[in-house]
Amino acid sequence: AELITDILIDKSKNLFLITFGDNIYKLDRELFTNFQNYEYLNDSFIFSIVKNKNDLLVAIQDKYIVKYRFSKDGLKYVSKIATLKSFSGIVNNKGQSVFGYIDGLIIDENDSFKKINLRKYVANQDVNLKNIFQDKKGRYFLATKEQGLLILDSNFKLITQINPTNHKTFSNSLTSVLPIDDSRLYIGSNRGITELQEINNTFYIKPIK
Repeated sequence: AELITDILIDKSKNLFLITFGDNIYKLDRELFTNFQNYEYLNDSFIFSIVKNKNDLLVAIQDKYIVKYRFSKDGLKYVSKIATLKSFSGIVNNKGQSVFGYIDGLIIDENDSFKKINLRKYVANQDVNLKNIFQDKKGRYFLATKEQGLLILDSNFKLITQINPTNHKTFSNSLTSVLPIDDSRLYIGSNRGITELQEINNTFYIKPIK
């Protein structure tokens, strides 16, 4: 495979690789397992993977988010939901699998999926999430392709949006969110890296040269 689209290491130190055009591999004590024989897991356009306890969830670009469950007999298909532009997933503080998609967020609740539409926060435009982070307070930091950074509370209510309209040096086109500590984050974008810091419930940004 020429392109790795996502990498995951689970609590058992197993390494999962998603490759563009060549589906999913699992490395367990130097043994590679290929999931070519599983429907959906053999798709060439898987861009995100989440391992949540015994569940394995993948996001297939412009098709589905699919959930499988590990058992003694291998992987068992559980459920799926049709979606567009799903590139990032996490396990949130409640132990739920959460993925981004073109309209907002998709949450796995007891083997069924729930969509959280966030278009109302961006003038009914595409949200198109590229990366998701949730902090210890339960707040979601959502890096979007065209809407800058959306910060939501644990109930998915908008706290603030950071974009060039309110911060001229910030970018609308973000790629990643990486925590530094409890009050600071690195934000990756098409303009480089920006540090986001919270002081007394106010967010400040500082470009990293």
